[in-house]
Amino acid sequence: MAMSATMKRFAYVALALALAVGLMPAAAWLAPASQASADEPTEVAPLVAAVVAELGDDADAGLTAQAAADETVKVAGVEYYSKAREVLAIVNKERAALGRSELKFDEKMMDAAMQRATELAVFYSHTRPDGSSSSTAIPADRQRYCGENIAMGQESATEVMKGWFNSERDIWKASLNTNSYNGKALPSGWQNMSAYELYQRAPEFFNAVGQYLNIINPDFKSIGIGCFTQGGLFSWTQEFSSATPEGNVKTNDVNNTRSININYQTCGTNQGFNLDTNLDNMKVLNVGSTKEMSYCIYNAGFSRVYGIVDPSSATWTSSNTGVCTVSKDGTVKGVGAGTATITARLGSGRQLTHQWTVSESVATIPVPDIPNQTYTGSPIEPNPTVTSNGKTLVRGTDYTVSYSYNVNVGMASMTITGIGKYSGVKELRFTIVPASITAVELSQTRYAYNGQDKWPDITVKSGDRVLTENADYYVTYPGDMRSIGNHTITVTGMGNHTGSMGATFEITEELAPGSSEPDPNDPGQVMYRLYNPNSGEHFYTASDEERWHLIDVGWNDEGTGWTAPTIGEPVYRLYNPYAGEHHYTPSAGERDALVAAGWNDEGIGWQTGGKTPLYRLYNPNAYANNHHYTTEAGERDILLGIGWRDEQVGWYGLGK
Repeated sequence: MAMSATMKRFAYVALALALAVGLMPAAAWLAPASQASADEPTEVAPLVAAVVAELGDDADAGLTAQAAADETVKVAGVEYYSKAREVLAIVNKERAALGRSELKFDEKMMDAAMQRATELAVFYSHTRPDGSSSSTAIPADRQRYCGENIAMGQESATEVMKGWFNSERDIWKASLNTNSYNGKALPSGWQNMSAYELYQRAPEFFNAVGQYLNIINPDFKSIGIGCFTQGGLFSWTQEFSSATPEGNVKTNDVNNTRSININYQTCGTNQGFNLDTNLDNMKVLNVGSTKEMSYCIYNAGFSRVYGIVDPSSATWTSSNTGVCTVSKDGTVKGVGAGTATITARLGSGRQLTHQWTVSESVATIPVPDIPNQTYTGSPIEPNPTVTSNGKTLVRGTDYTVSYSYNVNVGMASMTITGIGKYSGVKELRFTIVPASITAVELSQTRYAYNGQDKWPDITVKSGDRVLTENADYYVTYPGDMRSIGNHTITVTGMGNHTGSMGATFEITEELAPGSSEPDPNDPGQVMYRLYNPNSGEHFYTASDEERWHLIDVGWNDEGTGWTAPTIGEPVYRLYNPYAGEHHYTPSAGERDALVAAGWNDEGIGWQTGGKTPLYRLYNPNAYANNHHYTTEAGERDILLGIGWRDEQVGWYGLGK
């Protein structure tokens, strides 16, 4: 018969123990014929034992009365009536071979046998778990002359009968030929004596064949055979009676639950949860997971065997239902991270407790999608907020994070691993997208025409990072690099970079130094040079009023920059309202390009002419105020030495 889902959860294990006891009238019990050795084997082995009693009308009431119980529990399992019928067939075959009448099932004896088989799961002994004699399980009207065989561990009728026969049948048959046992003569007519009479007259022989005697006893007429399991070992009983068999016996195997009275002085108080899995080593649950807990009683009569109490025998509670809940059948469920103690309390107040730590799996916690990340040239490590049930988890306390493929453009991964009260692993993916090119700088933006191609050095940036040609970008040059006019170089991102950006340089007519001999009548115009210590800008003006105003507001007066002619080509002055800087150029093309880019045209600042060059230099590292003009070759060379770029001659003057 297939066991129900409830039965499948029960199991017990055992080590070997040998036990055989006989019962005298008026509760006079014999000591065990053999005891377990001190060095018990570690493999499962079956057990068998026998007892017989003859109770007269004046029998000691203490033998038949139920003992006082400390506890009443329910024990559930499968009762195998099919196996019981197989055992009966073997019993009657043996009796027939000896000319004995067959035994028949008795309804009351059968119920007593199944009760006793269930009790053996809790306490393997001819003494019941409440401390009373096994005969008290037999109804009073069937106790006149009765006996019991018990066994545990055999899985089939053939195996258990072999255990009950053991060597006893061979001893019996050998004695038939010699009428003696162990060198001692047996009483005349011993073959037809009752078990009780044989016990009185040949006790040594009786102890050697007690189980077999119960099976072939000519005085017995009815029998009950119990076979019970909770999914592991089988426990077996044969309950014999001299009473006439009555009633009907089931034919099908059944799941059944029986009440068992327990006396703790008899059974001991060794109890625990889930003894098949050693729950002491199992203390962690995940949120959403469940565990069936079972209340177990160690079998004091069979080493390392235990019986499982039906969950309905206990009251189940949780110390923190926000962490663990527990149902009436002992099923624990993790509902939130933390710790909780589960208690199972029996009716007597005896209880077991077990503390669970519930660990929430980060795999089930929703984490916001990680937005696209822009390539930076360094590992990208996003740190999203992880929240569970309104609580923000702490990185390093509740979880750790690791990253893979998180440098270059493409798909990257982030792995969140739970620690502490959290467990599990969650993997997130995010995309690294190319960074845009933000700046293209030329080493020189203005050249004097000389009929040769101009090849300025190119610096390309993405933010503050300087990029590498043919790895991060490629360059497209214009077809003409020598003609007078504007020429645009185009840079296009590749690999981890994207976008295109152009940079323009100008080729102008070669600047003439002016007349070889300045006009002696030209008085010249003094150009003042001032410096703003706050912005780093140099400013040039011929206006005394403008000069003194700037000095009043904090500019430094650096004296005369040069002397400009009053007659010559114009030098244009422009102002960037966004950066707050000025720029000066004799090139109308450059002027127009700056005006188109948003600069203000402030008209003609002065004229160019003469033989004294004004050197123009460019600072590629400055955002604003990045041009400087000087007549001093030494100052020019110093600036070139610290990274400025030479843009040749800006214009000419009459002298310092």
